[in-house]
Amino acid sequence: MRRQPGMAVTAVTLTATLLAGAPAAGAAVAPHSAHVGANPCSARSVQNNSDIEFLLKGTYNLKVAPAQECANVTRVDQGKTFWAHCKVKNRYNKEWIFGRIGGTWTTGWMSRDNLLKVEGSAYFC
Repeated sequence: MRRQPGMAVTAVTLTATLLAGAPAAGAAVAPHSAHVGANPCSARSVQNNSDIEFLLKGTYNLKVAPAQECANVTRVDQGKTFWAHCKVKNRYNKEWIFGRIGGTWTTGWMSRDNLLKVEGSAYFC
């Protein structure tokens, strides 16, 4: 097979892109979940695109990232209001909500399993 001009450059560009971790054009990427090999406690981008109020089912730790093994921000008491900003599915396929503790400016991640929905809708970050 004869090589077309520019094919080598395309192959090198594609290889460099894949090695750098960026998806190739047309590649399918799970939009709302962490990459399997990614550190579950690394920083994530979030946005305040949701309008939902939760109450805590019990007393739980607010986390710096959406996984149980991540560091704590603070402990939140049962019955406290938690205002959702957005949600993700983590590397374990568990839903986590990023939001703010009611009556404070304290933000962090809380497992959806710990929250009782009052009203509203949560959208992916």
